Amino acid sequence: MRALDSSRRAALEPDIPVPFGIEVFRAGRNPVLKTALEQEIADLEHPVPPGEELERYAGRYLKDETLVLDLREDEGILKAELTDFLPINRQRFLSDLHWKTGGRFVTHIKDVSLSFPARPASVPPRAILSWMGEDLVFQRTETKSVLAFELFSRGEVAEACARIRAEKDTHGRIYPDLEQKLNRLGYQYLRGGKTLPALQVVHLNLELFPECYNVYDSYGEALMVDGKIDSAIASYKRSLELNPQNANAARVIERLRSLQRE
Repeated sequence: MRALDSSRRAALEPDIPVPFGIEVFRAGRNPVLKTALEQEIADLEHPVPPGEELERYAGRYLKDETLVLDLREDEGILKAELTDFLPINRQRFLSDLHWKTGGRFVTHIKDVSLSFPARPASVPPRAILSWMGEDLVFQRTETKSVLAFELFSRGEVAEACARIRAEKDTHGRIYPDLEQKLNRLGYQYLRGGKTLPALQVVHLNLELFPECYNVYDSYGEALMVDGKIDSAIASYKRSLELNPQNANAARVIERLRSLQRE
């Protein structure tokens, strides 16, 4: 049996050579781990990809008509803001982005990073957000138009309703549950003491879904809170016509009629 010629073995040279002698072992130190941690910190502290301009990443990226990723350059640092403009959701963050080897940016949040599938020196058509183990794809948009649900978040309720009304087919396609989303939004306004916005949102829902008994039930409640008893009764009656099993509408109608008799 011939002895193995170790000089001919294939070798893989490390990017960062780290001496590791017997003295280090006896002292209980781990220079490999120490070097790796120092390199991790160095990667985080390097804010931009070498040789690339930061501005090409900046812009607005859309997941849909409510989930938006805005990237902007600020004094040599790329900043990311994720916003979900549905008020019932809380999927959002604001963080600086730091370039990390492997072609991605990391945030200050554990398990949240960002990558761009694009050729070097080109404007990325999309961004991929790794969010707690899930990859969310955002398409870049060149327009700066404000989204309908973004208008709601700004308090511009009439404008938001007008946008959805004008683009009802688009919003209906994006959100198969649009009726439920608007209904929850209306109730959020109502419970927050904002009766007029609640009426605007629920009335929009009536226009979009005129055969939905639940929307008339919600509109009746908003009218009742607003003190419009006759109109509230009429709305509840329409809800009951569409769904004779709506026991809530029947109970509220009797209660409102008793108030009228007092």
